[in-house]
Amino acid sequence: MTPLMALQLTTISALASSIDAHFKYLNKIEFDNESELRSQYGNQFYEDFHTYFENEWLSAIGETIRYLSTPDILSDAVRHASEKAGVALIDTGNWDGEEIDEENDEEKMSC
Repeated sequence: MTPLMALQLTTISALASSIDAHFKYLNKIEFDNESELRSQYGNQFYEDFHTYFENEWLSAIGETIRYLSTPDILSDAVRHASEKAGVALIDTGNWDGEEIDEENDEEKMSC
């Protein structure tokens, strides 16, 4: 295992919290042939199609996501990557979604 440098986060939960803080939760609907669709069917068709499809797609995704635990997924991903990369992290269990004091690698209780 490769030890982490002193200034880096040392626990799975602290690293998961840090990654979450920098993750862009964007749900973008894009097509690699947008210009072709606009050219063949017109801008109005494309805009109406895109708006309807985007609403339906994001609604379906939202129904699924609400049953997932983002902190658990992030913690599992950090654990998996650290094992694969041979990076030594302290496993104190999954991050619980609470704010982490990155300087001390400790969770803060939200009041």
